[in-house]
Amino acid sequence: MSLNKNLEKYWKKLESDPEFVAEGILIDILENILEIMEKKNISKADLAKKLGTSKAYVTRLFHGTPNMTILTLAKLAVALEVDIEAPKFIWNKPDFEKWSTKLNLFVSEKEDKTKIEECSYDCSHAA
Repeated sequence: MSLNKNLEKYWKKLESDPEFVAEGILIDILENILEIMEKKNISKADLAKKLGTSKAYVTRLFHGTPNMTILTLAKLAVALEVDIEAPKFIWNKPDFEKWSTKLNLFVSEKEDKTKIEECSYDCSHAA
């Protein structure tokens, strides 16, 4: 079986898994926050100060917990002085290409080492 077929097999298995979808949403949110921080020249230490928390807490946020609360998101928006919009439910399947790199992150937590290595190769070479 080709490497892309292996990736497609994993994708079909995970595309309807709420944990996988949650990981993808969280990655999108964290990427957006990091982009804003970079544009505003705000470090994690600066953000911690604005939030009234420790730098360790901010670091834990960026290591991704899918259970980030709406209140935490609101606090981040206030600290970064940006608006936040409520997510909208849109009926469409996620784009395979967009999510293929996210698949690697999720599979690495769910599968054994052999499958992780296969997915790592597939994800980095998906075209």
